[in-house]
Amino acid sequence: MIDSYKYTLYALFLLPLFIMACKTVQMGGDLSPLLPEKQYRVTYEFTFDSAKEEIFVKAFIPQSNEHQNIQMLESQYSQFPLRIKKGRNGHLARWEYVHSSSDTMVQISPEIDTDAKIRYTFSYVGRELRYNLGDKLPFHKEIPDSLLAYLEPSEHIQSEDPEIQEKARQVSGGTQNLTTVLRRLYSYTYKIPRIKSSELMDAKTCMKDRQASCNGRSRLFVAMARSLDIPARLVGGIILEEGSKRTSHQWVEAYVEGNWVPFDALNGHYASLPAHYMELYKGDEFLIRHTPRINFDWIFHIEEEILSSQRAKAQNPLMKNPFQDPILIRLSALGMSIGFIKILLLLPVLGLVVVLCKNVVGLKTIGTFLPAILGISLHYSGLLYGILMLGVVMLWVRLMYKPLEKWGLLQSPKLVVLLTGVVCIIMLISLLGISGNSGGDSTATFFPIVILTFLSERFARKMDEEGIIDAGKLLGQTLLVALACYIVFSASFLESLLMLFPELLLVVMGVTLLVGKWIGLRLLEYVRFRNLLADKLTKVYK
Repeated sequence: MIDSYKYTLYALFLLPLFIMACKTVQMGGDLSPLLPEKQYRVTYEFTFDSAKEEIFVKAFIPQSNEHQNIQMLESQYSQFPLRIKKGRNGHLARWEYVHSSSDTMVQISPEIDTDAKIRYTFSYVGRELRYNLGDKLPFHKEIPDSLLAYLEPSEHIQSEDPEIQEKARQVSGGTQNLTTVLRRLYSYTYKIPRIKSSELMDAKTCMKDRQASCNGRSRLFVAMARSLDIPARLVGGIILEEGSKRTSHQWVEAYVEGNWVPFDALNGHYASLPAHYMELYKGDEFLIRHTPRINFDWIFHIEEEILSSQRAKAQNPLMKNPFQDPILIRLSALGMSIGFIKILLLLPVLGLVVVLCKNVVGLKTIGTFLPAILGISLHYSGLLYGILMLGVVMLWVRLMYKPLEKWGLLQSPKLVVLLTGVVCIIMLISLLGISGNSGGDSTATFFPIVILTFLSERFARKMDEEGIIDAGKLLGQTLLVALACYIVFSASFLESLLMLFPELLLVVMGVTLLVGKWIGLRLLEYVRFRNLLADKLTKVYK
Protein backbone atom coordinates (compact mmCIF):
# COMPACT_ATOMS: atom_id res chain seq x y z
CA MET A 1 0.00 0.00 0.00
CA ILE A 2 1.35 3.43 -0.99
CA ASP A 3 1.95 5.75 1.95
CA SER A 4 0.32 8.86 0.42
CA TYR A 5 1.14 11.01 3.47
CA LYS A 6 4.86 10.28 3.23
CA TYR A 7 5.09 10.86 -0.52
CA THR A 8 3.08 14.06 -0.22
CA LEU A 9 5.63 15.32 2.29
CA TYR A 10 8.48 14.40 -0.07
CA ALA A 11 6.83 16.36 -2.87
CA LEU A 12 6.09 19.41 -0.71
CA PHE A 13 9.72 19.66 0.44
CA LEU A 14 11.61 18.57 -2.70
CA LEU A 15 9.60 20.38 -5.39
CA PRO A 16 10.28 23.89 -3.99
CA LEU A 17 13.98 23.04 -3.64
CA PHE A 18 14.06 21.98 -7.30
CA ILE A 19 12.36 25.20 -8.45
CA MET A 20 14.70 27.32 -6.33
CA ALA A 21 17.72 25.49 -7.75
CA CYS A 22 16.46 26.13 -11.30
CA LYS A 23 16.13 29.84 -10.57
CA THR A 24 19.61 30.00 -9.10
CA VAL A 25 21.24 28.16 -12.01
CA GLN A 26 19.43 30.11 -14.74
CA MET A 27 20.37 33.43 -13.14
CA GLY A 28 24.00 32.43 -12.72
CA GLY A 29 23.79 32.53 -8.94
CA ASP A 30 22.67 36.17 -8.87
CA LEU A 31 19.00 36.17 -7.89
CA SER A 32 18.70 39.91 -7.33
CA PRO A 33 17.31 40.57 -10.85
CA LEU A 34 14.36 38.32 -10.01
CA LEU A 35 13.41 40.41 -6.99
CA PRO A 36 10.41 42.56 -7.92
CA GLU A 37 11.12 46.26 -7.76
CA LYS A 38 8.77 48.53 -5.87
CA GLN A 39 7.20 51.28 -7.92
CA TYR A 40 5.16 54.11 -6.48
CA ARG A 41 2.51 56.12 -8.25
CA VAL A 42 2.42 59.54 -6.57
CA THR A 43 -0.21 62.23 -7.07
CA TYR A 44 -0.01 65.80 -5.81
CA GLU A 45 -3.54 67.11 -5.19
CA PHE A 46 -4.10 70.83 -4.51
CA THR A 47 -7.58 72.15 -3.75
CA PHE A 48 -8.34 75.88 -3.39
CA ASP A 49 -10.76 78.72 -4.04
CA SER A 50 -10.09 80.02 -7.55
CA ALA A 51 -12.13 83.23 -7.27
CA LYS A 52 -9.12 85.54 -6.98
CA GLU A 53 -7.99 87.36 -10.11
CA GLU A 54 -4.40 86.12 -9.93
CA ILE A 55 -3.63 82.64 -8.65
CA PHE A 56 -0.42 80.64 -8.50
CA VAL A 57 0.65 77.37 -6.91
CA LYS A 58 4.33 76.38 -6.74
CA ALA A 59 5.69 73.00 -5.62
CA PHE A 60 8.95 71.13 -5.97
CA ILE A 61 8.68 68.01 -8.11
CA PRO A 62 11.22 65.15 -8.19
CA GLN A 63 13.89 64.64 -10.83
CA SER A 64 15.76 61.51 -11.83
CA ASN A 65 19.22 60.89 -10.36
CA GLU A 66 21.35 57.98 -9.12
CA HIS A 67 18.85 57.34 -6.32
CA GLN A 68 15.53 57.58 -8.16
CA ASN A 69 13.92 57.28 -11.58
CA ILE A 70 10.96 59.59 -12.25
CA GLN A 71 8.46 59.43 -15.08
CA MET A 72 5.82 62.15 -15.33
CA LEU A 73 2.39 60.68 -16.10
CA GLU A 74 -0.10 63.55 -16.25
CA SER A 75 -0.99 67.00 -15.00
CA GLN A 76 -4.69 67.77 -14.72
CA TYR A 77 -6.49 71.13 -14.76
CA SER A 78 -6.03 72.86 -18.08
CA GLN A 79 -7.11 76.29 -16.74
CA PHE A 80 -3.83 76.46 -14.81
CA PRO A 81 -0.98 75.85 -17.31
CA LEU A 82 2.11 74.14 -15.91
CA ARG A 83 5.58 75.62 -16.17
CA ILE A 84 8.68 73.90 -14.77
CA LYS A 85 11.75 75.88 -13.74
CA LYS A 86 14.97 73.94 -13.33
CA GLY A 87 17.19 75.36 -10.60
CA ARG A 88 20.20 74.37 -8.52
CA ASN A 89 18.01 73.21 -5.64
CA GLY A 90 15.49 71.27 -7.72
CA HIS A 91 12.70 71.44 -10.28
CA LEU A 92 9.99 73.90 -9.33
CA ALA A 93 6.57 73.43 -10.92
CA ARG A 94 4.37 76.51 -11.19
CA TRP A 95 0.65 76.57 -11.99
CA GLU A 96 -0.55 80.12 -12.66
CA TYR A 97 -3.71 81.71 -13.99
CA VAL A 98 -4.79 85.34 -14.42
CA HIS A 99 -8.51 85.97 -14.98
CA SER A 100 -9.39 88.23 -17.88
CA SER A 101 -11.93 90.99 -17.44
CA SER A 102 -14.49 88.90 -19.32
CA ASP A 103 -13.93 85.80 -17.23
CA THR A 104 -17.12 84.84 -15.45
CA MET A 105 -15.10 83.35 -12.59
CA VAL A 106 -14.35 86.86 -11.35
CA GLN A 107 -18.04 87.63 -11.13
CA ILE A 108 -18.73 85.50 -8.07
CA SER A 109 -22.28 84.38 -7.44
CA PRO A 110 -23.78 81.63 -5.25
CA GLU A 111 -24.44 79.49 -8.32
CA ILE A 112 -20.79 79.44 -9.42
CA ASP A 113 -18.48 76.82 -7.95
CA THR A 114 -15.13 78.52 -7.40
CA ASP A 115 -13.32 75.45 -6.05
CA ALA A 116 -10.41 74.34 -8.22
CA LYS A 117 -8.29 71.23 -8.06
CA ILE A 118 -4.85 70.56 -9.53
CA ARG A 119 -3.51 67.02 -9.80
CA TYR A 120 0.04 66.14 -10.82
CA THR A 121 0.88 62.42 -11.14
CA PHE A 122 4.19 60.64 -11.71
CA SER A 123 5.79 57.25 -11.13
CA TYR A 124 8.80 56.66 -8.89
CA VAL A 125 11.29 53.80 -8.72
CA GLY A 126 14.11 54.18 -6.18
CA ARG A 127 17.18 52.31 -5.06
CA GLU A 128 18.92 52.35 -1.71
CA LEU A 129 22.06 54.42 -1.33
CA ARG A 130 24.65 53.28 1.19
CA TYR A 131 28.12 54.72 1.78
CA ASN A 132 30.97 53.02 3.61
CA LEU A 133 32.88 55.77 5.37
CA GLY A 134 36.47 54.95 6.19
CA ASP A 135 37.54 54.77 9.80
CA LYS A 136 40.14 57.54 9.53
CA LEU A 137 38.99 60.15 7.03
CA PRO A 138 40.80 63.49 7.46
CA PHE A 139 39.05 66.85 7.33
CA HIS A 140 38.93 68.64 3.98
CA LYS A 141 42.24 70.41 3.45
CA GLU A 142 40.83 72.68 0.77
CA ILE A 143 37.17 73.28 0.04
CA PRO A 144 36.23 74.14 -3.58
CA ASP A 145 34.62 77.52 -4.21
CA SER A 146 31.45 75.78 -5.40
CA LEU A 147 30.94 74.39 -1.88
CA LEU A 148 31.57 77.55 0.13
CA ALA A 149 27.84 78.35 0.13
CA TYR A 150 27.30 75.17 2.17
CA LEU A 151 29.44 76.60 4.98
CA GLU A 152 27.52 79.86 5.29
CA PRO A 153 24.91 80.52 8.01
CA SER A 154 21.30 81.24 7.12
CA GLU A 155 18.17 82.50 8.86
CA HIS A 156 17.22 79.07 10.26
CA ILE A 157 20.68 77.44 10.23
CA GLN A 158 22.64 79.65 12.65
CA SER A 159 26.06 78.06 12.26
CA GLU A 160 27.75 81.29 13.43
CA ASP A 161 25.88 81.29 16.76
CA PRO A 162 28.39 80.98 19.66
CA GLU A 163 26.24 78.47 21.54
CA ILE A 164 25.89 76.20 18.50
CA GLN A 165 29.63 76.46 17.81
CA GLU A 166 30.43 75.58 21.41
CA LYS A 167 28.02 72.62 21.35
CA ALA A 168 29.57 71.40 18.08
CA ARG A 169 33.07 71.52 19.63
CA GLN A 170 31.84 69.62 22.69
CA VAL A 171 30.14 66.94 20.59
CA SER A 172 33.08 66.51 18.20
CA GLY A 173 35.59 66.31 21.04
CA GLY A 174 38.20 68.25 19.05
CA THR A 175 39.16 65.24 16.90
CA GLN A 176 40.39 65.73 13.32
CA ASN A 177 38.86 62.43 12.20
CA LEU A 178 35.99 63.38 9.86
CA THR A 179 34.23 60.01 10.24
CA THR A 180 34.28 60.26 14.03
CA VAL A 181 32.91 63.82 13.98
CA LEU A 182 30.05 62.90 11.62
CA ARG A 183 29.14 59.89 13.73
CA ARG A 184 29.10 62.00 16.91
CA LEU A 185 26.97 64.73 15.29
CA TYR A 186 24.58 62.08 14.00
CA SER A 187 24.40 60.37 17.40
CA TYR A 188 23.76 63.66 19.21
CA THR A 189 20.90 64.73 16.94
CA TYR A 190 19.47 61.19 16.80
CA LYS A 191 19.08 61.15 20.60
CA ILE A 192 17.03 64.36 20.65
CA PRO A 193 13.46 63.38 21.68
CA ARG A 194 11.12 63.46 18.71
CA ILE A 195 7.87 65.38 18.47
CA LYS A 196 5.22 65.42 15.78
CA SER A 197 4.98 68.94 14.42
CA SER A 198 4.67 70.60 11.03
CA GLU A 199 5.94 73.93 12.41
CA LEU A 200 9.29 75.25 11.20
CA MET A 201 11.99 74.91 13.86
CA ASP A 202 15.42 76.48 13.48
CA ALA A 203 18.70 75.02 14.69
CA LYS A 204 19.04 77.19 17.79
CA THR A 205 15.51 76.46 19.01
CA CYS A 206 16.07 72.75 18.54
CA MET A 207 19.24 72.85 20.63
CA LYS A 208 17.55 74.81 23.43
CA ASP A 209 14.27 72.86 23.52
CA ARG A 210 15.99 69.45 23.21
CA GLN A 211 13.03 68.15 21.21
CA ALA A 212 12.24 68.39 17.52
CA SER A 213 10.71 66.81 14.45
CA CYS A 214 12.75 66.06 11.35
CA ASN A 215 13.26 69.67 10.24
CA GLY A 216 14.57 70.95 13.59
CA ARG A 217 17.16 68.24 14.17
CA SER A 218 18.24 68.33 10.50
CA ARG A 219 18.90 72.07 10.70
CA LEU A 220 20.85 71.58 13.92
CA PHE A 221 22.94 68.81 12.31
CA VAL A 222 23.73 71.10 9.35
CA ALA A 223 24.48 74.10 11.60
CA MET A 224 26.94 72.16 13.78
CA ALA A 225 28.60 70.58 10.73
CA ARG A 226 29.05 73.96 9.04
CA SER A 227 30.47 75.47 12.23
CA LEU A 228 33.16 72.75 12.06
CA ASP A 229 33.90 73.57 8.37
CA ILE A 230 32.10 70.51 7.02
CA PRO A 231 29.95 71.38 3.95
CA ALA A 232 26.39 70.26 4.68
CA ARG A 233 22.89 70.92 3.36
CA LEU A 234 19.25 70.03 3.91
CA VAL A 235 17.35 67.71 1.58
CA GLY A 236 13.56 67.67 1.43
CA GLY A 237 11.27 64.94 0.18
CA ILE A 238 8.57 62.43 1.02
CA ILE A 239 8.78 59.01 2.68
CA LEU A 240 6.69 56.93 0.29
CA GLU A 241 4.15 54.64 1.97
CA GLU A 242 0.88 53.24 0.67
CA GLY A 243 -1.95 55.65 1.42
CA SER A 244 -2.42 59.41 1.60
CA LYS A 245 -0.44 61.91 3.66
CA ARG A 246 0.00 65.60 4.32
CA THR A 247 3.54 65.41 5.64
CA SER A 248 6.94 65.78 4.03
CA HIS A 249 10.37 64.91 5.43
CA GLN A 250 13.83 66.46 5.71
CA TRP A 251 17.23 64.86 6.09
CA VAL A 252 20.88 65.94 5.75
CA GLU A 253 23.71 65.53 3.25
CA ALA A 254 27.35 66.13 4.23
CA TYR A 255 30.17 66.43 1.71
CA VAL A 256 32.67 63.60 2.21
CA GLU A 257 35.45 62.61 -0.21
CA GLY A 258 33.69 64.00 -3.27
CA ASN A 259 30.23 62.59 -2.39
CA TRP A 260 27.15 64.06 -0.76
CA VAL A 261 26.48 61.45 1.93
CA PRO A 262 22.93 61.26 3.39
CA PHE A 263 22.05 61.13 7.11
CA ASP A 264 18.56 60.87 8.60
CA ALA A 265 18.87 61.47 12.34
CA LEU A 266 15.12 61.03 12.88
CA ASN A 267 14.67 57.51 11.52
CA GLY A 268 18.16 56.16 12.15
CA HIS A 269 19.77 56.08 8.69
CA TYR A 270 23.52 56.68 8.95
CA ALA A 271 25.33 57.30 5.64
CA SER A 272 22.42 55.69 3.81
CA LEU A 273 19.14 56.55 2.13
CA PRO A 274 16.31 53.99 1.83
CA ALA A 275 14.78 53.28 -1.56
CA HIS A 276 11.39 54.73 -0.57
CA TYR A 277 12.79 58.17 0.33
CA MET A 278 11.81 60.40 -2.61
CA GLU A 279 14.02 63.47 -2.96
CA LEU A 280 12.30 66.70 -4.06
CA TYR A 281 14.73 69.55 -3.38
CA LYS A 282 18.03 70.47 -1.81
CA GLY A 283 18.51 73.35 0.60
CA ASP A 284 16.30 75.07 3.17
CA GLU A 285 13.22 75.47 0.97
CA PHE A 286 9.44 75.35 1.30
CA LEU A 287 7.90 72.42 -0.53
CA ILE A 288 4.70 74.28 -1.50
CA ARG A 289 3.90 77.98 -1.95
CA HIS A 290 0.66 79.53 -3.15
CA THR A 291 -1.39 82.71 -3.43
CA PRO A 292 -2.33 83.90 0.09
CA ARG A 293 -5.86 83.50 1.43
CA ILE A 294 -7.32 81.10 -1.12
CA ASN A 295 -8.49 78.37 1.34
CA PHE A 296 -5.68 76.14 0.12
CA ASP A 297 -5.45 72.43 0.94
CA TRP A 298 -3.03 69.77 -0.27
CA ILE A 299 -2.47 66.03 0.01
CA PHE A 300 -0.21 63.34 -1.48
CA HIS A 301 -1.80 60.12 -2.75
CA ILE A 302 0.65 57.20 -2.89
CA GLU A 303 -0.01 53.83 -4.52
CA GLU A 304 2.50 51.01 -4.29
CA GLU A 305 2.92 48.27 -6.89
CA ILE A 306 5.52 45.76 -8.00
CA LEU A 307 7.06 45.34 -11.43
CA SER A 308 9.49 42.94 -13.02
CA SER A 309 13.13 43.94 -12.80
CA GLN A 310 14.36 45.52 -16.04
CA ARG A 311 17.84 44.29 -15.19
CA ALA A 312 16.73 40.66 -15.57
CA LYS A 313 15.41 41.28 -19.08
CA ALA A 314 18.48 43.30 -20.05
CA GLN A 315 20.84 40.50 -19.04
CA ASN A 316 19.27 37.95 -21.36
CA PRO A 317 16.25 39.24 -23.30
CA LEU A 318 16.04 36.10 -25.47
CA MET A 319 15.88 33.73 -22.50
CA LYS A 320 12.40 32.25 -22.18
CA ASN A 321 12.59 31.77 -18.46
CA PRO A 322 9.33 30.73 -16.79
CA PHE A 323 10.56 32.39 -13.59
CA GLN A 324 11.51 35.71 -15.22
CA ASP A 325 7.99 37.14 -14.97
CA PRO A 326 6.59 35.39 -11.87
CA ILE A 327 2.94 35.15 -10.98
CA LEU A 328 3.29 37.85 -8.31
CA ILE A 329 4.22 40.43 -10.94
CA ARG A 330 1.36 39.30 -13.15
CA LEU A 331 -1.05 39.72 -10.24
CA SER A 332 0.25 43.25 -9.69
CA ALA A 333 -0.16 44.00 -13.40
CA LEU A 334 -3.81 42.95 -13.10
CA GLY A 335 -4.36 45.63 -10.47
CA MET A 336 -3.80 43.68 -7.24
CA SER A 337 -2.10 45.91 -4.67
CA ILE A 338 1.24 44.92 -3.19
CA GLY A 339 -0.32 45.08 0.28
CA PHE A 340 -2.89 42.45 -0.66
CA ILE A 341 -0.19 40.29 -2.31
CA LYS A 342 1.81 40.49 0.92
CA ILE A 343 -1.21 39.29 2.90
CA LEU A 344 -1.73 36.42 0.44
CA LEU A 345 1.90 35.31 0.79
CA LEU A 346 2.21 35.61 4.55
CA LEU A 347 -1.23 34.44 5.68
CA PRO A 348 -0.28 30.71 5.38
CA VAL A 349 2.93 31.45 7.31
CA LEU A 350 0.91 33.16 10.03
CA GLY A 351 -1.42 30.15 10.08
CA LEU A 352 1.64 27.97 10.74
CA VAL A 353 2.68 30.30 13.59
CA VAL A 354 -0.78 29.88 15.14
CA VAL A 355 -0.60 26.08 14.74
CA LEU A 356 2.83 25.95 16.41
CA CYS A 357 1.61 28.12 19.29
CA LYS A 358 -1.49 25.97 19.80
CA ASN A 359 -0.25 22.42 19.07
CA VAL A 360 3.38 22.67 20.19
CA VAL A 361 3.48 25.45 22.79
CA GLY A 362 -0.01 24.77 24.15
CA LEU A 363 -1.59 28.22 24.02
CA LYS A 364 -5.34 28.55 23.55
CA THR A 365 -6.86 31.16 21.27
CA ILE A 366 -10.21 32.58 20.27
CA GLY A 367 -10.67 30.97 16.88
CA THR A 368 -7.98 29.41 14.72
CA PHE A 369 -7.22 32.16 12.22
CA LEU A 370 -8.32 35.14 14.31
CA PRO A 371 -4.87 35.66 15.96
CA ALA A 372 -3.25 35.73 12.50
CA ILE A 373 -5.71 38.31 11.22
CA LEU A 374 -5.33 40.31 14.44
CA GLY A 375 -1.54 40.32 13.92
CA ILE A 376 -2.03 41.78 10.44
CA SER A 377 -4.38 44.36 11.93
CA LEU A 378 -1.72 45.40 14.48
CA HIS A 379 0.75 45.87 11.63
CA TYR A 380 -1.50 48.23 9.69
CA SER A 381 -2.82 50.19 12.68
CA GLY A 382 0.48 50.39 14.58
CA LEU A 383 1.39 48.12 17.49
CA LEU A 384 0.82 50.53 20.40
CA TYR A 385 -2.33 52.03 18.87
CA GLY A 386 -3.69 48.57 18.07
CA ILE A 387 -3.14 47.25 21.61
CA LEU A 388 -4.62 50.44 23.09
CA MET A 389 -7.65 50.14 20.85
CA LEU A 390 -8.03 46.45 21.72
CA GLY A 391 -7.90 47.16 25.46
CA VAL A 392 -10.42 50.00 25.28
CA VAL A 393 -12.82 47.99 23.10
CA MET A 394 -12.65 44.89 25.29
CA LEU A 395 -13.20 47.01 28.43
CA TRP A 396 -16.18 48.67 26.76
CA VAL A 397 -17.61 45.27 25.82
CA ARG A 398 -17.21 44.12 29.41
CA LEU A 399 -19.07 47.19 30.75
CA MET A 400 -21.88 46.78 28.25
CA TYR A 401 -22.22 43.03 28.74
CA LYS A 402 -23.43 43.11 32.34
CA PRO A 403 -26.61 45.18 31.85
CA LEU A 404 -27.42 43.36 28.62
CA GLU A 405 -27.18 40.05 30.44
CA LYS A 406 -29.27 41.42 33.33
CA TRP A 407 -32.02 42.58 30.94
CA GLY A 408 -32.35 39.05 29.56
CA LEU A 409 -31.76 39.84 25.87
CA LEU A 410 -31.55 37.01 23.39
CA GLN A 411 -28.08 36.17 22.03
CA SER A 412 -28.37 37.71 18.54
CA PRO A 413 -29.83 41.09 19.61
CA LYS A 414 -27.27 41.21 22.41
CA LEU A 415 -24.41 40.80 19.92
CA VAL A 416 -25.79 43.49 17.61
CA VAL A 417 -25.94 45.95 20.53
CA LEU A 418 -22.36 45.08 21.47
CA LEU A 419 -21.11 45.57 17.92
CA THR A 420 -22.91 48.92 17.70
CA GLY A 421 -21.22 49.99 20.92
CA VAL A 422 -17.82 48.94 19.56
CA VAL A 423 -18.31 51.04 16.41
CA CYS A 424 -19.33 54.03 18.56
CA ILE A 425 -16.29 53.78 20.86
CA ILE A 426 -13.93 53.48 17.87
CA MET A 427 -15.48 56.58 16.30
CA LEU A 428 -15.11 58.44 19.62
CA ILE A 429 -11.43 57.50 19.90
CA SER A 430 -10.87 58.72 16.33
CA LEU A 431 -12.65 62.02 17.06
CA LEU A 432 -10.35 62.56 20.05
CA GLY A 433 -7.43 62.61 17.60
CA ILE A 434 -5.90 59.27 18.56
CA SER A 435 -4.86 57.45 15.42
CA GLY A 436 -2.53 54.77 14.13
CA ASN A 437 -0.11 54.79 11.22
CA SER A 438 -2.56 54.20 8.43
CA GLY A 439 -1.61 57.52 6.93
CA GLY A 440 -5.14 58.32 5.94
CA ASP A 441 -5.62 55.22 3.81
CA SER A 442 -9.22 54.13 4.18
CA THR A 443 -8.48 50.46 3.57
CA ALA A 444 -5.78 50.32 6.25
CA THR A 445 -8.07 52.14 8.69
CA PHE A 446 -11.12 50.00 7.99
CA PHE A 447 -9.28 46.68 8.31
CA PRO A 448 -8.45 46.93 12.08
CA ILE A 449 -12.00 48.13 12.84
CA VAL A 450 -13.50 45.05 11.19
CA ILE A 451 -11.15 42.76 13.14
CA LEU A 452 -11.88 44.48 16.46
CA THR A 453 -15.63 44.24 16.00
CA PHE A 454 -15.35 40.57 15.05
CA LEU A 455 -13.07 39.84 18.03
CA SER A 456 -15.43 41.65 20.42
CA GLU A 457 -18.31 39.46 19.25
CA ARG A 458 -16.29 36.28 19.88
CA PHE A 459 -15.09 37.61 23.25
CA ALA A 460 -18.66 38.38 24.29
CA ARG A 461 -19.72 34.88 23.33
CA LYS A 462 -16.86 33.38 25.38
CA MET A 463 -17.90 35.46 28.39
CA ASP A 464 -21.40 34.10 27.98
CA GLU A 465 -20.19 30.51 27.73
CA GLU A 466 -17.17 30.35 30.08
CA GLY A 467 -17.36 33.39 32.35
CA ILE A 468 -15.34 36.60 32.48
CA ILE A 469 -12.18 35.14 34.09
CA ASP A 470 -11.71 32.29 31.64
CA ALA A 471 -12.64 34.54 28.73
CA GLY A 472 -10.01 37.07 29.89
CA LYS A 473 -7.32 34.38 30.04
CA LEU A 474 -8.27 33.22 26.57
CA LEU A 475 -8.11 36.79 25.26
CA GLY A 476 -4.64 37.24 26.77
CA GLN A 477 -3.32 34.09 25.10
CA THR A 478 -4.91 35.18 21.84
CA LEU A 479 -3.08 38.49 22.07
CA LEU A 480 0.26 36.70 22.70
CA VAL A 481 -0.18 34.62 19.54
CA ALA A 482 -1.27 37.76 17.65
CA LEU A 483 1.97 39.50 18.74
CA ALA A 484 3.97 36.56 17.36
CA CYS A 485 2.05 36.89 14.08
CA TYR A 486 2.69 40.65 14.09
CA ILE A 487 6.46 40.10 14.38
CA VAL A 488 6.47 37.57 11.52
CA PHE A 489 4.25 39.73 9.27
CA SER A 490 6.44 42.81 9.85
CA ALA A 491 9.69 40.98 8.95
CA SER A 492 10.83 42.55 5.67
CA PHE A 493 13.32 39.71 5.09
CA LEU A 494 10.54 37.13 5.08
CA GLU A 495 8.46 39.26 2.72
CA SER A 496 11.38 39.56 0.25
CA LEU A 497 12.11 35.83 0.50
CA LEU A 498 8.54 34.89 -0.37
CA MET A 499 8.44 37.47 -3.15
CA LEU A 500 11.47 35.77 -4.67
CA PHE A 501 10.47 32.17 -3.83
CA PRO A 502 6.65 31.92 -3.49
CA GLU A 503 7.04 28.15 -3.90
CA LEU A 504 8.18 28.12 -0.26
CA LEU A 505 4.48 28.10 0.60
CA LEU A 506 4.59 24.38 -0.26
CA VAL A 507 7.21 23.96 2.47
CA VAL A 508 4.87 25.77 4.87
CA MET A 509 2.18 23.26 3.97
CA GLY A 510 4.63 20.40 4.55
CA VAL A 511 5.65 21.67 7.99
CA THR A 512 1.98 22.10 8.88
CA LEU A 513 1.31 18.48 7.90
CA LEU A 514 4.17 17.38 10.17
CA VAL A 515 2.83 19.42 13.08
CA GLY A 516 -0.57 17.85 12.42
CA LYS A 517 0.89 14.52 13.54
CA TRP A 518 2.15 15.95 16.84
CA ILE A 519 1.08 13.62 19.66
CA GLY A 520 3.52 14.63 22.38
CA LEU A 521 3.04 16.94 25.31
CA ARG A 522 2.80 20.67 24.67
CA LEU A 523 5.59 22.81 26.08
CA LEU A 524 3.26 24.43 28.62
CA GLU A 525 2.15 20.97 29.72
CA TYR A 526 5.74 20.18 30.69
CA VAL A 527 5.54 23.19 33.01
CA ARG A 528 2.06 22.33 34.23
CA PHE A 529 2.89 18.68 35.02
CA ARG A 530 6.51 19.21 36.04
CA ASN A 531 6.03 17.69 39.51
CA LEU A 532 4.32 14.61 38.11
CA LEU A 533 7.02 14.19 35.46
CA ALA A 534 9.73 14.61 38.07
CA ASP A 535 8.18 11.85 40.24
CA LYS A 536 7.92 9.58 37.19
CA LEU A 537 11.57 10.13 36.25
CA THR A 538 12.61 9.44 39.86
CA LYS A 539 10.78 6.08 39.85
CA VAL A 540 12.37 5.11 36.52
CA TYR A 541 15.91 5.75 37.76
CA LYS A 542 15.22 3.90 41.02
